Amino acid sequence: MTRKGREDREGRLHARCQACNRIFAVGPANTTATHYRHEPWLSWAETTCATCGHAFRHFFAGELLDDLIRAGCVRHERVAPAWVAEFWAAEHGLAPVRAQAPSPVSVAESVVWDAWLRDASTEDIMGALGVEPAGPISVVIADDDPNILRLERLYLIGDGRFTVVGQARDGDEVLQVVNDSQPDALVLDVMMPGTDGLSALRTLTTVVRPPRVVLYSAYVTPTVVAAARRFGASVVEKGKSLKVLVDALAATA
Repeated sequence: MTRKGREDREGRLHARCQACNRIFAVGPANTTATHYRHEPWLSWAETTCATCGHAFRHFFAGELLDDLIRAGCVRHERVAPAWVAEFWAAEHGLAPVRAQAPSPVSVAESVVWDAWLRDASTEDIMGALGVEPAGPISVVIADDDPNILRLERLYLIGDGRFTVVGQARDGDEVLQVVNDSQPDALVLDVMMPGTDGLSALRTLTTVVRPPRVVLYSAYVTPTVVAAARRFGASVVEKGKSLKVLVDALAATA
C-alpha cells in the first residue's frame, strides 16, 4: 500500500492486489485498518480489491498510519489479540511459540521473538543464544521506521555473524554513520526522508572504503534494481523473511 504520488494529484492511497495485480484506490469502503495503541508494530489492514474482490491482509508502519487515519480507514484498539501476533510472526519468518523439540534455527528465531516482546537488552539476547559479543562482520542498519531498525538489530544479533556498529534514520545520517564507523556492510532502506537510499548509495561508492550494501525496501521497482546493479548492491524486498535479508548480507562478506 502506498501513495500514487505523481500519478494521482490528490496523493490518495493505493494498493496492489495480490491476486490480479491491479492497482486500486484505498478508502473506507474497501479498507479497514486496525492500530493497537500498546503494540503499534502489529498494526494491520484488511483490503478488498475493487476489481476482482480479493481480500488480503498486510502490516504497515510509519507514515502510512497517518495516511490511513486521514483516509478514515483506521480503528484504534488497546491490545492486539494473539492471532495478530502469530500472523505477524509468520509474515516475518519468526516463530512466536517455542517448539517442543526445536531445531537450532527455530531456537534462535524463538529467542529473537521473545526478546522483541520483552524489549530485552542486547546482552540478554546474546546470553540466551550463546553467541559471542561481536560477530566478524560489522554492519550499519538504516531505516526511517524505528520498529524495523529494532527488529533488524535483534535478528542480526541473534544470527551471531554480525556486529551492529551503527544505525541511521535518513540518508544524510547514513553517510555520517558509515564515515564514522567504517562498516563491512550496510542494510539500506530506499524510501527515507532527506537524502533517499539510492542517492546515499550513489555517494557511498565514492568513499575510500565503501561498505557492501543490501537495499532493503518495500519498493523494489525497476529503478531500484537498476541502481543496485549499477552500484554493486543486493536487493531484498521487505515482507520476505528476515532470514533472506541476513543471508543476503552474509553473502556480501
